[in-house]
Amino acid sequence: MAWLQGTYANRFNRFRGEQGHVFQGRYKSILIEEGRPLLELVNYIHLNPVGAGLVGVRKLESYPLSSYPKFCKRKVSPILNRSHLLGCLEFPDSVKGMKMYGQYLETVEEADPGKHDELTPRYCSGWALASAQYRKVIKELYATIPEKEGWQGEEVRELREGKWEKELEVLLKKAKKTQVEVEAATKSAGWKVGIAREMKRKTTATNPWLARTLAMGHPIRVCNLVNGI
Repeated sequence: MAWLQGTYANRFNRFRGEQGHVFQGRYKSILIEEGRPLLELVNYIHLNPVGAGLVGVRKLESYPLSSYPKFCKRKVSPILNRSHLLGCLEFPDSVKGMKMYGQYLETVEEADPGKHDELTPRYCSGWALASAQYRKVIKELYATIPEKEGWQGEEVRELREGKWEKELEVLLKKAKKTQVEVEAATKSAGWKVGIAREMKRKTTATNPWLARTLAMGHPIRVCNLVNGI
């Protein structure tokens, strides 16, 4: 997606003789929990042009730059799952059901017109839109699989650190050390350096994280100790 957006933006600017950003930000892909979180996100997307002042809720069905009108057709494209969307509200999978959904969106918008702008940061950051229990399950699952090279950045920090914590627990138990001993030992204790070195070998744990969790001082110190400098 980074390549696609970058390539498109460069060609668009060359074609139009313009400069600067074409997209507001980089592509984001977050996990969405079934049920209410998914419905709220779909509502947010459908109300985007309304929030931007481009069209009113009642005119969404005729707004061409949205998937909303395509849901309103009698025969829906197979790439759109209308039954799933309307099923979240227990509406029938039909044109009538979409009319009911449109009335529902009117109610949502009228109840809190400013909510759309408040939700923007929530949908443009982080790694999941979900309940605490769902996030916990995913973190535990992620901790059992190999880390993917592309999974970096603030969005997945919680997932990555959860995995590092699991591995650190294993290494501390193997070394027969407790968190109390971690805090009490010197910053350059040999067993700490050994654990840090093993963490770097087995995971993508960063020097700042290791410095903080192993009480080893400055991240540069961790780097030097691990590399034997």
